[in-house]
Amino acid sequence: MVVKEVFGLAGRNAVRLWEPELLENQRHWLARATQAGRQVVVEPWLEREVDFSVQLEMGPHGLALCGYTGLMNDPRVSSRAIGLSPPITAACRRG
Repeated sequence: MVVKEVFGLAGRNAVRLWEPELLENQRHWLARATQAGRQVVVEPWLEREVDFSVQLEMGPHGLALCGYTGLMNDPRVSSRAIGLSPPITAACRRG
């Protein structure tokens, strides 16, 4: 299982629950998060092999789709490889 803040980023503000019972530092993390008024989500830990993301850039005329990335992960969800698309629009091409 994993407990994470509703608005986390890239695995930050998350606690993996590998043990059958909560550890003291996990209890403190949960207490600090909830006492500060932050919401948490409890969900099963899924073994991921691939993540993806879409890059957007906000310009004066709205959002421009810049590209995509794909990440191949190891069992600890560290990236083993990354695949990048070329810039899709001229607005995202920087020299």
